[in-house]
Amino acid sequence: MGQTGEWRTVIFLAIFLSVQSLISYSGGSVQQGDWSGGPGTPGPVQNWNWAGVFLSETHMTWDKTPGSVYLDLTASRHVVSGAPTFKFACSGDINGDGNTDVVTCNSTTRQLVWSENDGTGTSWVSHTIKFKYGAYPTRGCSIVDINGDGFLDVVGCFANQAGDTLFWYENTDGTGLAWTEHCIDEYDCLMCIYSADIDNDGDNDVVASSTKKGVGLSWWENLDGMGTLMQKHTITDDDDYWQAWQLNLTDLDLDGDIDIIAPCHTSDYNYWLFFNDGSGMNWDVELINADDDYCAPTSISAGDLDSDGDIDIAATSGDPYNGLCFWFENVDGSCYDWEQHMLDDEFAGAYTVHVADLTGDGYPDIVAGAGYPIGTDEVVLWENAGGTGTNWLKHLL
Repeated sequence: MGQTGEWRTVIFLAIFLSVQSLISYSGGSVQQGDWSGGPGTPGPVQNWNWAGVFLSETHMTWDKTPGSVYLDLTASRHVVSGAPTFKFACSGDINGDGNTDVVTCNSTTRQLVWSENDGTGTSWVSHTIKFKYGAYPTRGCSIVDINGDGFLDVVGCFANQAGDTLFWYENTDGTGLAWTEHCIDEYDCLMCIYSADIDNDGDNDVVASSTKKGVGLSWWENLDGMGTLMQKHTITDDDDYWQAWQLNLTDLDLDGDIDIIAPCHTSDYNYWLFFNDGSGMNWDVELINADDDYCAPTSISAGDLDSDGDIDIAATSGDPYNGLCFWFENVDGSCYDWEQHMLDDEFAGAYTVHVADLTGDGYPDIVAGAGYPIGTDEVVLWENAGGTGTNWLKHLL
């Protein structure tokens, strides 16, 4: 992965955080049921220009959807860290001061680093969690309280010629300035790391996926709730499951436990759904084959995109010259009938997607990044106008 491409993970996260900061004052739409002119003007408005006042209003669009005025969103890019070759980034309040910080994996400096946010999102101080001579952090980390002490810890992986090793780093006193390393396991060709309570026992476990055929997808049970005893369980080692760049951990079927969504580059069925029985020991598998013009799946996220009460899936797939951003509708809520809806079929180098309510209107939107590794960098917000998943307003951030 080139230096330019690796910068994009952190730049995307910085823009994502800055867009989230707009929520407090920038709603996605304001409903207006009566287009009369107000007091003294009983009938419908005849002159929409109003001497250019309404039509020329900054950051406002009135003519896209009848009955709605839409406020345009703008985002400012802020550099969180100046180091090159970032592999991955995630966010959380590391030092407990109420501000969202950022953790990054840097392969050039061989460091796992967290950047402290002063609360404005424009000033950051970097702190090293771990430096390993002769090894480098892989593409993946997770921020979570592993040992149940109320402080956020970091799960990460370092690799060298001997292989990859999965660690978790204990935020010893909650300040983010003292870290204790705990080895979880060796895991070959590790690509992505996540954490959640897989077995519903009240503590956080660790999930990781490999790019190597036959290694597959596994989770480590936090046996004592302290992170000192971690037991590996294989979810799948199917030869068709490999090259999964990202995972999404969510309760997809709404039965009260954590399921897993995984996009695979090399499988005939590009998207794997793993349904947990609640114990983490038994997983039902559903496969979705996307109409993706042979682009490799790169990212997934989940949320109720059509306001029907079930969980849908947003996805990107791409290569240096092609790319798509789309979403799968969970048609009847069963998680076995999926309908694909295209947002953009010319999104070259599409590599990441997130579902979140960025416009503050109560409906989840989709934000995605493209341009990896040689294309034009783009971060795009698709505003889910009305929340039905049928009217998407595109904003280039």
